[in-house]
Amino acid sequence: MSTDIFESEEVKQLYMYSIRLISRQDYSPFKLRKKLVSKITRDQDKEIAISNIEKTINIIVKKNLINEEEYTRLKVIALAKKCLHETQIIKTLEAEEISISQDQITRILEDERLSTFKILNDYIIKFVNKKKINFDDFKSKNKVFFHFCQKGHQFTDIQDLINQISKN
Repeated sequence: MSTDIFESEEVKQLYMYSIRLISRQDYSPFKLRKKLVSKITRDQDKEIAISNIEKTINIIVKKNLINEEEYTRLKVIALAKKCLHETQIIKTLEAEEISISQDQITRILEDERLSTFKILNDYIIKFVNKKKINFDDFKSKNKVFFHFCQKGHQFTDIQDLINQISKN
């Protein structure tokens, strides 16, 4: 690899470090930028360091080493499997400066043959078994409702699923 594409030794070092990070896990440009900025030391000129980070990210994007669409797809699947509701997924991705609609989330989940109902059903069963929750106990039932409402799910959806599960 020639050093011609790198404007400085610092950009080359940032590039090599970025490649190491990307090889371990997927990053969006925003997430990679955040990670690289966190590594700026006190003795570095912050403006120059940030400029070098931007140059590094531009090189990585131009070489197509970061695929934001694939990162978004994988992140949606991972968040859905953690049982987050679509609105929570959107908020989480917006925090990473990634915009996505509920329709896109639905399409991604359909492509992966995942449904919100199936994910929620499996997660509730797993949660109930792990916490040894008895649906006859009012406090235990409320724990389940509270847990899933925190993840953005509607009370009625959770109630319907719990009623189905408790019948079985």
